[in-house]
Amino acid sequence: MAHSVIPQTSARLRARICGALYVLCIGCGIFAQMGVRAKLVVYSDAAATAHNIATAPGLYRAGFFADVSAALLSIQLYESAYAISLGLFSRVRPEHLALARVASDTLCAARLIA
Repeated sequence: MAHSVIPQTSARLRARICGALYVLCIGCGIFAQMGVRAKLVVYSDAAATAHNIATAPGLYRAGFFADVSAALLSIQLYESAYAISLGLFSRVRPEHLALARVASDTLCAARLIA
């Protein structure tokens, strides 16, 4: 029985994937904020906002999809960044490894909450 070997991806490829995810996440966020909310939401008038949403349901759905996509992409981005940081842990002295992992977990959790 042959064992399949999954090749390790290089740190450069992982960093490029993180960069692409970051650009997609930022693009979705900009579209949701500037392309949708700026056109639909009237902050001083709830009735006007409801009217704008009712007259452009496709734009509202696209903005909602962009928000959800940005959230999901950010989760994948932080998982990828965590994998890169785990690769960097090989350069940390063994007595500081636990502290470095706690710091990385804390940063990822803080970014997900924010």
